[in-house]
Amino acid sequence: MRITILCNDKAQKPFFSEHGFSALVENGECNVLFDTGSSDVFLKNMKALNLDPAKIKNVVLSHGHYDHVGGLKHLGEQSELKVWVKESVFLSNFSGKRFAGIDWKKIKSSLQFSELEGSAQRICDSIFAWGPAPMTNDFEEPDPEFWVIRNGKIERNLFEEELNLVIEDDKGLTVLSGCAHRGIANIAYGAQALFGKRIRMIAGGFHLSHASTKKILRIINFFNEIRVEKIVPCHCTGEKAIKLFQERFQGEVLNCEAGKEISLL
Repeated sequence: MRITILCNDKAQKPFFSEHGFSALVENGECNVLFDTGSSDVFLKNMKALNLDPAKIKNVVLSHGHYDHVGGLKHLGEQSELKVWVKESVFLSNFSGKRFAGIDWKKIKSSLQFSELEGSAQRICDSIFAWGPAPMTNDFEEPDPEFWVIRNGKIERNLFEEELNLVIEDDKGLTVLSGCAHRGIANIAYGAQALFGKRIRMIAGGFHLSHASTKKILRIINFFNEIRVEKIVPCHCTGEKAIKLFQERFQGEVLNCEAGKEISLL
């Protein structure tokens, strides 16, 4: 089992970087692309890694923001490729006054979308799409500046479409988060409760760039309590949060850069 970071705000040389996130999970013939970044950077990095995009049969989209779904248009027309989403991913997304989504019309006509109706869906082998995470704690919630247009009305975006990737093995769970808009601790708690196993590793965006030190420390303490072994903080986690994790998290903190490969043994 291998996870490769294909798109992130930072990259190893000679790989490309951009504001966005994408990761490829490979387990034998079971290959799942999680998010696509903002552009074709994930494809450029796949080429540099000698990875064949034609072998990907499943894509899971974490949510509808451009920096996670923008690369879809570069996949072209692929009838065998299945894109897994929650229905509300197609709503018009805004961050303040700025449009934060994409134009879905052409993409929806060229790709096959499968909408998850329940909370978890086995994509292939031991890889699941799961979400949205229940909002169970009192210190995480979606940022109020994000909103959507639903049925012609402006609504606060509660990221009801937010999917995470869960990889299950006999040692526990590995959880991939796109942006953790519903809270990375909520995601960890929900995954552990649903699958009934401890979490080995959490990777992806933690959405803590503008979080208070108090909030970050509560998340670190929770991770320590449930004995997470490794974290790979990417994309929207923020330098302050990463530094605090490096200082206070009792497990291992791995750098997240495009081009990085992580083996799950």
